[in-house]
Amino acid sequence: MRKKNIIIFSLIITLAMASNISSSNVKFAVRVVAPPFGYTTTFQTDEGIIITIKVDDNVFDIPTRIEIQLVKEELPEFYLMQSADFKTSNIPISAGYDIVVKDINGKELSEDKFLDKVKISFTYPSNYNLAQVNLLRICRLNENTENWLVITGHKIDVRNKIISVDVQHFSIFRLFLAVSCSVKEVIVYPNPFYVDRTLDSEVKFTNLPKGEITLHIYNIAGERVFERTYPDASGGITWNGKNNRYVATGLYIYYLKGANGDEVKGKLSLIR
Repeated sequence: MRKKNIIIFSLIITLAMASNISSSNVKFAVRVVAPPFGYTTTFQTDEGIIITIKVDDNVFDIPTRIEIQLVKEELPEFYLMQSADFKTSNIPISAGYDIVVKDINGKELSEDKFLDKVKISFTYPSNYNLAQVNLLRICRLNENTENWLVITGHKIDVRNKIISVDVQHFSIFRLFLAVSCSVKEVIVYPNPFYVDRTLDSEVKFTNLPKGEITLHIYNIAGERVFERTYPDASGGITWNGKNNRYVATGLYIYYLKGANGDEVKGKLSLIR
């Protein structure tokens, strides 16, 4: 087997973007390798998220380094971040990170230098339930339209709590919890709702849009047993099966109404 002479330098450097910005505001994770072999570089953010960039063999035909830069939303040069966040209803899980590839002299490579795809991975919070995990998305910033665009083809590793996606050019990336635009896309679980067996003794209504949400619960006789208006659902609300005290075992009808007038009805079984 031919021996590959590879020199790998792993560096973490801190750089100030302007004289009035402290050096702690901008961080880079950098790795330099000799072509054409692949490499992996990892960057742990201050918010506890680990970003991993995996470059396979023959992706670049020259020595490269990956730089991951934290985008501070208050910096004037990144004003598009504020505009993009304002236009999306999704809930941000991470800050924005600008990922670029450069040669060893520091010159940024153009997109046509990507000969194959590169894998980007984000870790996500360990306390997320399966319903929330299924709503996670890695998005990139489109600076022309000032919108966050979902990158399709993501994969989720539930055991290691990682979401990853393949890309063929870099941009500003951010991890989001996708939020529905309508209450009609609500996800209700567990259903049936076993009051004494459910870990937190609550039934959850997730995948809801931002804004005011009203929840009504009726028994099969049409009597309302619960009503509450949530000023901002922020993706999900819960019901503990009580109306002062636990309601009886049986079949119930939930009715949700959003601020935009959308409404949805469904069946919910409660078992004590």
